[in-house]
Amino acid sequence: MAEGVEQEEQLAFLREQSCDIIQGYLLSKPLTLAQLQELMQKK
Repeated sequence: MAEGVEQEEQLAFLREQSCDIIQGYLLSKPLTLAQLQELMQKK
């Protein structure tokens, strides 16, 4: 698990290392529960 991923280069490195659990501003800013629910309904 990798936390604090903020750059494409970090993501590429982690993928090369087979890291498949990633969290950070590169993927999403922090969300409230309501925002998360809305985002999940769109998918």
